[in-house]
Amino acid sequence: MRRFLFLIVFFTSSNLVYGYVAGTSVVRPGGWEVLLKTELMRGLSGPENLPETQQTQVPHVNIYEVGGAYSVGTKGVFQDIKVRLSGSYYKSAAELLLGIPKYPLDDGWILGAEISANFIHEPERLLGVFLRSQNPLGMNVEKFINPKVDRIGLGVQTAFKFSEDFGQEMVLFFGSGVKGGGFEQNPAITLSLLGAWIIDANRGAVLRIGPFFEGDIGERKDAQYGTQGVRAFRLGMTIAASYEFVKDVALEASFTQKFSGNYFRATKDFIVSIRSIF
Repeated sequence: MRRFLFLIVFFTSSNLVYGYVAGTSVVRPGGWEVLLKTELMRGLSGPENLPETQQTQVPHVNIYEVGGAYSVGTKGVFQDIKVRLSGSYYKSAAELLLGIPKYPLDDGWILGAEISANFIHEPERLLGVFLRSQNPLGMNVEKFINPKVDRIGLGVQTAFKFSEDFGQEMVLFFGSGVKGGGFEQNPAITLSLLGAWIIDANRGAVLRIGPFFEGDIGERKDAQYGTQGVRAFRLGMTIAASYEFVKDVALEASFTQKFSGNYFRATKDFIVSIRSIF
């Protein structure tokens, strides 16, 4: 069972590490997975294309998620088929720029559904895909600094184990963004590539580090900030760790730091999660 949980932690870190994408996972047929996650967006924001000295401090954005998944098993070429449902509550503080109010406090709910499957599932490698949909309830889509939401998203995830001590994980994700009330969040592409140091396979103790990229593939306007052609771009680094602190229950944590970009929501992203299988 410990080996089994290690595979889950190793191959599913994208759900937690990056904060923007969810990936495939490996759960025994008929098994369940429960996830509790907290995400904090902090640092600086760039609602306008300003030099760093003029960027504004990010209003606190907190996201609390509860999710559950059921593993269907194998159907034809699709292995480890899993259906996931989730609910998140978010709260983002009012936005000010140089003391001028831009957007008031906003809070609401995000409902999510996802189906994932693997094409390849071997001890040393994995290739999977996932289809995801999110529905915001009560969200002010116009507000610049709010959680990223995708009405529909499609992703690919790979994982390779090069040796007993080292591996590599990649996630490529396309999200459609969301529209509401005449406003919208842009569609975007996210790519992450993490190297993994397997400290203790028996306890799922893994340390990961690698680059992270997120870029809009569309443009929008933001009347409050007087900007047009808003196209976000963010390049940074992610550090993450996971550990099975009791049988079949794993703790996962990550930190992503933005190094460069334009029109970004935050420069720092913290995530802490607890995942359990049964």
